[in-house]
Amino acid sequence: MFAGISLRAIGLVLFFCFSSTAASTLLVKTDGFRVIGWTVAALVLYLASLYSLALMLRDAPLSLIAPILAALCPLMAIAAGIAILGEAASWARIGVLIAACGLIGVAAKV
Repeated sequence: MFAGISLRAIGLVLFFCFSSTAASTLLVKTDGFRVIGWTVAALVLYLASLYSLALMLRDAPLSLIAPILAALCPLMAIAAGIAILGEAASWARIGVLIAACGLIGVAAKV
């Protein structure tokens, strides 16, 4: 899946996934953007993730980057929801979501 992509772009992909997932996780703490400190932290993380996306597009085409992000970011969000926010998820639900993300990766190669 990462063939033809630079090491820098791989690092930026991982940074994007981590920062956007962290920002989404912080949204719970913002209380609808009423808590300024958490709101600023979430916005800074979202801006950092968008900046890394812009840098990624210098190193690799969007047609390669988009499916990778579409497969990895939801998996990280699922993990954050379960591990950090304590959301409930059955093994069947987790399996189906992982399979769906895997299919996105497969579709990117077709």
